[in-house]
Amino acid sequence: MWVKKIILVIVMFVVVSACLYLATLHWIAPAATPTAEPTSVRSMAPDFTLTSLSGDTISMKDLRGKVVLLNFWATWCGPCRMEIPGLVQLQSRYGARGLRVIGMDEISEDNANAVRRFYREFQLNYPVVLASDSVGNLYGGITGTPTSILIGRDGRIYAEYVGLVNEQVFARAIRNLLAEGPNG
Repeated sequence: MWVKKIILVIVMFVVVSACLYLATLHWIAPAATPTAEPTSVRSMAPDFTLTSLSGDTISMKDLRGKVVLLNFWATWCGPCRMEIPGLVQLQSRYGARGLRVIGMDEISEDNANAVRRFYREFQLNYPVVLASDSVGNLYGGITGTPTSILIGRDGRIYAEYVGLVNEQVFARAIRNLLAEGPNG
């Protein structure tokens, strides 16, 4: 009888180990290794107009002259939760120099109350909008969260990051774009 229990424990251990391996392979590892895709032809960032949680109007045309980091995320997304404290730090550090982080919550997944609770819990210091899929589609479609799009002062897209990105990776790219003039 105890032999059957030992075999059952071993089988359960193997199954759990295999599940953890697959989760790491397909969820954690891709989130930890972002794909930064600098665009060779720097296209203009599509315009949109949305209302932030605080009631302010956010539009790309009004952000011209600023370096903008659009961050598409969701409250339930683990890698998003890991990335957001770094975005808060970046906004604190570079906001006075012209950085604007804009949180783009995927409204199809969250409701406004969940986003407001998340906003307070993480003490976000940048505006958050409830973005529809149509906004993501303007930017080529959001294939996963988090996805961040870095836009220069000239209104052109300079990079897209899919997955969890280290704050230092963002900081380096942001510093370069802040150093450039409004015409790139």
